[in-house]
Amino acid sequence: APDSDRSAPDSDRSAPDGGRALADPAFVAEMVRPHSAGGPPEDRPYGFLTWVAPDHFFAGGWAGQHVVVVPGARAVVVVTGDPRFRLGPPPADELPPDWRPALDLVRAHLLPVLGVRQPAS
Repeated sequence: APDSDRSAPDSDRSAPDGGRALADPAFVAEMVRPHSAGGPPEDRPYGFLTWVAPDHFFAGGWAGQHVVVVPGARAVVVVTGDPRFRLGPPPADELPPDWRPALDLVRAHLLPVLGVRQPAS
């Protein structure tokens, strides 16, 4: 017999606020639960393709692309990376040596406003 969750139409999956969920809430809960201790470059516990912090989770991509989700503030922050990225082969970008990702600015200025505590450096 098919799995009842998989056979249910997407329209039957509702979000806690009454809207339509974009993903299965049980999967999202597992996605943001630490499954390993993580490590570089973020030095945070790691879920399913996400780094996990107590009050937010985030994913990263090439050259500074990040998505940060702060459930308590009902906020999603998206920052892009280097627009001159080339797939290659080999992949390449044109970032200067002192370049820092926009995530640094998000962490320093936006997350504190959203009530997210950052670990001491």
